Amino acid sequence: MADWNTDSVRETFVKFFEEKHAHTHVPSSSVLPHNDPTLLFVNAGMNQFKSVFLGSADPDSELGRLKRAANSQRCIRAGGKHNDLEDVGRDTYHHTMFEMLGSWSFGDYFKKEACAMAWELLTEVYKMDPTRMYVTYFEGSEELGIPCDDETRQIWLDLGIPASRLVAGNAKDNFWEMGATGPCGTASEIHYDRIGGRDASSLVNMDDESVIEIWNLVFMEFDRQSDGSLCKLPNRNIDTGMGLERLTSILVNKSSNYDTDAFQPIFARIHELVGGAAYTTDLADPRSVAYRVVADHMRTLTVAIADGQDPDKAGKGYVLRRILRRAVHFASENLGAKPGFLSKLVPIVVERLTPVFPELPSQQERVVRMVRYEEDLFHKTLTNGVKEFNKVIEDLSTLDKVPEFFPADKVAVLYDTHGFPFDLTSLKAQALGYKVDKKAAKACLAEMQAQGAVGGKAAAKTLFAQLMNAVQDASLPATDDSFKFNGQEDIDANVVMMFDPTGNSVIDVAANCTDLWVLLDRTNFYACMGGQVGDRGNLILSSGKKIQVLDTQATGGYVVHICKIDADVPELQVGAKVTAQLNWDLRAPIMVNHTTTHLLNHALYEVVGSSVCQRGSFVDAPRFRFDFSSRAALEPEQLADLEAHVQRVIDADVEVFSKEVAKEKALSINGLRTLAGEDYTSMVRVVSVGNNVDHLLQNPSNEEWAKSSIEFCGGTHISRTGDAKLFKIISESPLAAGVRRIEAVTGVEAVQATTDGEQLQAKLAAIAAEDPIARLAALKEVKKDVAVARLSAVVKHQLNTELDKQIKAALQVSKSAGSQSQEWATSKAEELKALSPADLPRYVISEVSNNGDRKEMAVAVDLLRQVAPDTPILLVSEALKGKKKSLSLYADVPQSMLDTLKANEWVNAAAAAASGRGGGRPQTAQATAPQTDKVAEVIAAAIAYLSK
Repeated sequence: MADWNTDSVRETFVKFFEEKHAHTHVPSSSVLPHNDPTLLFVNAGMNQFKSVFLGSADPDSELGRLKRAANSQRCIRAGGKHNDLEDVGRDTYHHTMFEMLGSWSFGDYFKKEACAMAWELLTEVYKMDPTRMYVTYFEGSEELGIPCDDETRQIWLDLGIPASRLVAGNAKDNFWEMGATGPCGTASEIHYDRIGGRDASSLVNMDDESVIEIWNLVFMEFDRQSDGSLCKLPNRNIDTGMGLERLTSILVNKSSNYDTDAFQPIFARIHELVGGAAYTTDLADPRSVAYRVVADHMRTLTVAIADGQDPDKAGKGYVLRRILRRAVHFASENLGAKPGFLSKLVPIVVERLTPVFPELPSQQERVVRMVRYEEDLFHKTLTNGVKEFNKVIEDLSTLDKVPEFFPADKVAVLYDTHGFPFDLTSLKAQALGYKVDKKAAKACLAEMQAQGAVGGKAAAKTLFAQLMNAVQDASLPATDDSFKFNGQEDIDANVVMMFDPTGNSVIDVAANCTDLWVLLDRTNFYACMGGQVGDRGNLILSSGKKIQVLDTQATGGYVVHICKIDADVPELQVGAKVTAQLNWDLRAPIMVNHTTTHLLNHALYEVVGSSVCQRGSFVDAPRFRFDFSSRAALEPEQLADLEAHVQRVIDADVEVFSKEVAKEKALSINGLRTLAGEDYTSMVRVVSVGNNVDHLLQNPSNEEWAKSSIEFCGGTHISRTGDAKLFKIISESPLAAGVRRIEAVTGVEAVQATTDGEQLQAKLAAIAAEDPIARLAALKEVKKDVAVARLSAVVKHQLNTELDKQIKAALQVSKSAGSQSQEWATSKAEELKALSPADLPRYVISEVSNNGDRKEMAVAVDLLRQVAPDTPILLVSEALKGKKKSLSLYADVPQSMLDTLKANEWVNAAAAAASGRGGGRPQTAQATAPQTDKVAEVIAAAIAYLSK
């Protein structure tokens, strides 16, 4: 039993179906569903085979030709129909990300064969006790129009399962559906009793952790329609799923999935980073709950981000951001973790999952950067969120009757406006004695997700379409947004229309709503387009009251200000005069970053070549991304050239010109760069760095123009390149086939990246003077710091190159330390060999140099034992593990002396002299002691013990 681990359990499963039952091994798909809007994430192994079940797969394709398949699929259940988020950490077996071992038949075999294969694998291959297993079958449902599945019950009886361990299950437990629509069918579940020796049939599907479901066999026959009806699928199919982590825990005889190798290495890294009490299996211990939550959530975040989904404010991204912020809360509140803690866990997660998902290492740096960025973002918003939460609590305390429940709408508002996660509001409210109506709170949050700045794209498109209908009915002129290029001056404007996205209606007065879309006759706000995010700021009423603008969007020539208001603002009405006030602290760095994307675009043309084309961009305040066509990763030298090229233009502090020009005329300018596939209007805005647009048009074919940046662009820009101050490329990574992504920073962020790089370089330089034994551990620590730091990609490459070189050298030193102890033992053995048996010493007690390597100590003892078979031996060595120094002791007592001397007692007595302790067997034992300056005392104590 104890020999099983997740890798061997997984491999055994796949080989069983592949080699014994002719299944095709199909690798795990991404956790992001392909062209399936019914799912947030892949939540089951069958998701990638949906088209095969439905009969819509091309019969000549690889999928269409499949008859049998098996694999281990990474799954996420943290949103939608299957959502385990709230259970994570509080029990032993729920996870947001897990591996599902699955087997499938597509119109080939059916119930009888599926049940027989499952039973064979569990009882004959995994050698699980059949008397501990219980099996469910579908009891039937009048509502679904499906009778009791007596056929499956009889199959299990024929396989030898006694009737007392067969349990009828309802539609909730024994009718499986992947989502609101799609393939579905009756199911038969196999449950395992962790305790055994009892009748546990009454505990099946009762959320008892001692009797848990391990395998679900779904007999996929139906297709759920959008109206709720069931239609027959083209074929009868088999879809089975079994959680790898859960199965492994049973095979290694552990009561919790978290006690397996899927999680233990992550726990070890957490403890290494935060210190304090180590993980325990106590489900009520807040610290151990946090261990489970953090480890689980980091697995989910690592896999999802590596697969291409970043945390965001809507849809899948919203789910990931919620998971990350939940992890931050548990880590900071219960573990005392500092900002940046989560990103340091990414490498160990990648290391653990790489054997089955080999694509993860190539995405590690991107995952680290994204997690660190989101952590920083959350910590910045957390302070304001706490203030708003406390304000709500204060308001509640002033009521004549303090309510039992924390207001559900406030839970949603705290998230929507202040980035305060639902889970955190819930936890803090409950700590103060308020109950939280989770259903009502989630309903409010879901409603907000379907709107404006937080909402899903499909819902937003529908609302914008309805707004446009209202605009056209009112014959409103397009918004005059020419003021967006006029700098930071506020402008006065008139409210021409207001739209309540919650009520889906045009309103004249801001009343009974908290979300509001405002159209002005003119605005200085930039609406999101061309990769640049929409402006944020305020609309100031004549009374001085400020209405917060969370985002700015454009539709059909109209600029929509996405606002958040109090329930009633009667002075905000159609016809009211307002002052449009930009948040310049956000706009200014966005302008810097947008101009710098142009500089980078031109630098890529110069450094990489004319084949490079822009494929997209994202421009915000702290950073920007730039996507470009390239079949290969850029070399470090190319990245350095790009940085230098852009920096030269910044340092030159040249003027940035812009002018609206007829498209046909502008297209004649030599060196002009446009975005492929973009549908430009007849009049375009030309942005030129260093050359006046009028001069370009006077001699458009001039070859000199190709030496500077010239683009079509409707975004906002700085007036001179010197405003950018500094430019650093943080990363360059693959985005899709033939597309690469550069993430970069400017200004203060670039200065910080430079400073962090210099500090790490200084830290590396300081290691050179350290003790040789300590060097390897110190180098590895710097390597970890470099992995999570936001540095210039050029500097990061230089650091990693030097670190790899020094680590290799340090490893040689470490290996030589082991050989030194063997050399000592060989020499000592030769010395003893020269003595007669009567002259052999009564004991051998000595310090050796091998960094506490007990395997090396055992080798040394074996060498000595060959010439001194009846001599007790105790060796002590100074060891360095991580940043901690200690003494490592190894004791060996010959068989002939066991009646009078026990190695475990002897080594404990010696270690006590340096405040240490150990354990082991009477013949061989080990100990560890923290006081490394007490080697002489340890040796003296070992000798003194023998004299007794």
